[in-house]
Amino acid sequence: MNKSTMKRYKYFDDYDQDYSFDSLTKVLTKQEITGFVEYLIKEKVSFTLAMIDIDSFSSINETYGYMIGEEVLQTFAQNLEEAIGSYGLVGRYGVDVFMVVLPYITEYNDVWSIFHGINQKIPSVEYKRISELSTTITSGISRYPMDGKTYNEIVATADKALYRGKIKGRNCFIIYLEAKHSNILLKDDNNKAFASMESITKVMSIMNSNCSLKVKIEGLVKFFTFGMMIDYVAIQGQNSVLHESYYKLCDVRTFGYVPNKDFEKEMNSFGLMFLNDRKTLVQIGNKTLYDDLKAIGARSVFAYKIQANDTFYGTFVAYSSQGKTWQAKEMDLFVIAANMIALELKNNKKTLEDIFK
Repeated sequence: MNKSTMKRYKYFDDYDQDYSFDSLTKVLTKQEITGFVEYLIKEKVSFTLAMIDIDSFSSINETYGYMIGEEVLQTFAQNLEEAIGSYGLVGRYGVDVFMVVLPYITEYNDVWSIFHGINQKIPSVEYKRISELSTTITSGISRYPMDGKTYNEIVATADKALYRGKIKGRNCFIIYLEAKHSNILLKDDNNKAFASMESITKVMSIMNSNCSLKVKIEGLVKFFTFGMMIDYVAIQGQNSVLHESYYKLCDVRTFGYVPNKDFEKEMNSFGLMFLNDRKTLVQIGNKTLYDDLKAIGARSVFAYKIQANDTFYGTFVAYSSQGKTWQAKEMDLFVIAANMIALELKNNKKTLEDIFK
């Protein structure tokens, strides 16, 4: 864990020793490294992002067993962090996928030199219990802001570069170049599109059913909680939570009402706000909402106004007890559902309080 590098950035001023570091590899957790990326984007700091995949890691588990697999992950992470040094930070993104972030480094030759050095170093790493084992890596690299303006865009371009590296034969690094890589279609893009359409269809079918609006809302909340595995989803009226649902594996049961007005300061012109980690509020000076979320145990939040024209009915909210990177497709579903609820309330001249009384 490179705490000296972390100290350079306000994002890590209140990091949690237990929460911030992956228990196995000791590098940053996915929530912390992705939150750091979003922080850099918000502050308009240029950076390079790399997605690094240990080649054929599943075969290591199958050949040597999971204990050796864990040793590989631990040793690899330690050596990767040493290779990065003070240039940036490392986080564990998936089982055998790591994210590297290099603030202020975007020049092609500089990036090439750093990752060439890493690719030279990793195969020579020695593993205590399996001396003959040698690992290689494939890296997909993108740069902000030239390869993407948002978190999703910058990760998507790094993913395309990583995919190109795997097709090429692995044991390499690919720096994303729009002219070469923009037309790459990731292998599961079509599957993702079908899954997204299926979710939209589910929301539409619930709202177009012949049930009462109360039953429809209950169905939506249940779908978001269990179908999308979100810790907590609720419908807030003017002054209270009217309906809520907890995901079965959520270890927090203290979520509850947050005043609608406290969300409004962070909402955009469409009435939407989301935070992947509440500590962002400390950095932007919104102590009120930070204290609200901390009091109920919410680490990340999504909120959207249920509103038709100028009539405000309430707020559709979702919380996670851990840091969470909210995906556009998730938020789109909430927006569709909330707008359909608002339209039905308007047409029936009802309030949410009327529905749940």
